[in-house]
Amino acid sequence: PALALHKDNSFGDKWFWAPEVYYVNGKFYMYYTAEEHMCAATSDSPLGPFIQEVKKPMLEGEKTI
Repeated sequence: PALALHKDNSFGDKWFWAPEVYYVNGKFYMYYTAEEHMCAATSDSPLGPFIQEVKKPMLEGEKTI
């Protein structure tokens, strides 16, 4: 099976945890943590692939978990 979120399409290399997927206005949004930072990625399918366009945490310099 394919990964819904691949490390090449997202921020972080470790400590991925607690993903949640929401459907809003025709897009799927995956919110997750990586390296103690909150991140978000989007997809057209709930199965992915989810892609984080800007590979940075939502709040740079702040650990959110």
